[in-house]
Amino acid sequence: MIIIQQVLNDNAAMVTMTDHRQAIVYGQSLKRQHQRGDRLWARQIERIDYLDLHTSKTTLHRVLQELPLPVVTTTYEVLAMASSTLHMCFADYQYATVAAYILDVSDQVSGGTFQAPHSYLPVDRYPLEFAVAQRAFAIIRENLGVSWPRAAVRTLAQQMVPRPSDRSRATLLDDRQVRTLNQSIVSTLRDQGMMRTPVTANAYDRLLVHIQYLADRQRQRAALVYGEVVDMMRVFEQTYPKAATIAREIFALVIEQLGGMVNECELLYLALHVQRVTGEAGRVGRSAG
Repeated sequence: MIIIQQVLNDNAAMVTMTDHRQAIVYGQSLKRQHQRGDRLWARQIERIDYLDLHTSKTTLHRVLQELPLPVVTTTYEVLAMASSTLHMCFADYQYATVAAYILDVSDQVSGGTFQAPHSYLPVDRYPLEFAVAQRAFAIIRENLGVSWPRAAVRTLAQQMVPRPSDRSRATLLDDRQVRTLNQSIVSTLRDQGMMRTPVTANAYDRLLVHIQYLADRQRQRAALVYGEVVDMMRVFEQTYPKAATIAREIFALVIEQLGGMVNECELLYLALHVQRVTGEAGRVGRSAG
């Protein structure tokens, strides 16, 4: 019995196979009308990529590349927020499943066809997952311009249930390092004409908060989430060259003071925050809107 866990696009889905292994399956008969919990027949499947093999990261990267860039970066922001503030860890495949779910629900809400699927996820057993889902609504609304109904909280929380982890709580930077780093970064932003104004206040403050999380992870040499995002960062640089340049300057300051190396995933997430402050319009190509 092959059970769908998440439809990823019009011809791919995350499933649990008969032997209980997780896989991404492909087939022309896999359409978005399928839902979590639906059964698939073997004849509907044209290819299977098992996620316990060394090729799984490449498989997931390919799936993520097929999704709209704003949805992918929003997913990274939501899960990075969960990692930074709630100290949660996620399996690689969850970046693809959460991104696909965000796209699917956003399309349904925009088209007026949303119907909340039933979920048995108990709030008392998964309080962190529900906290992430609730906070994610504001991020989705700001990034994608879609206001999700509250009925979607439980099913989004279900997407967040991670594998067990013994990850310990992060140790925050000391006050002196924070002040020094903040002064350098604010000076860099000012040199680029990026000031805190009534219009940019929310995005500007979120950028500075994110930089503190980034700095703490950099100091601990803690890689954030999915590593294979070099191609996505390249697309972002082509679409938003100014934001990408400023993000690299800020990252250089962090590395200069704290050491470490550039993490492309961290860089992409930082660049997204910078673009919201600059308001830079995307160039023609793979757009961000």
